[in-house]
Amino acid sequence: MLVRTGALLLLVVLVTTISSGARAQSLVTIEAQAPPPGTTLPIPVTPLGVDDGDYPIRSLLANDSGTVALNLLIDTQGRVVYAQTIKSSGEPNLDQGAVQLAKDKWLFRPAIKDGNPTSGSLKVDVTWRPSFQLADQYRRDIPGLAS
Repeated sequence: MLVRTGALLLLVVLVTTISSGARAQSLVTIEAQAPPPGTTLPIPVTPLGVDDGDYPIRSLLANDSGTVALNLLIDTQGRVVYAQTIKSSGEPNLDQGAVQLAKDKWLFRPAIKDGNPTSGSLKVDVTWRPSFQLADQYRRDIPGLAS
């Protein structure tokens, strides 16, 4: 019972912290690249970012961090239709989280060729950093969670 109570308390602290409105310290950067001749690159409709709620929960609980490099294929509607991991963070949950984030949340103005929308690609880095760290004191203070 003490282990369940401690785990529940940890979950409440985690959910409260996530829902407090703080932005994740994670960030997304677009790698500089030259477009093909006569073509423009896709442009994000809004700045690409990572919200606290986007952080894979298992990685958040494990305090995992890392950078994932993705190659994105963007269709003529500006949606990410394919996201390939080209450099892993070393944490499968973070890699998969970056792919899902790109496909589910990001929208672009499509690439333009000869005045018409066309599919295009971009390389981006998603750097995952938790906006807080689980303090060892929480683990020590909660019965059943002490290491």
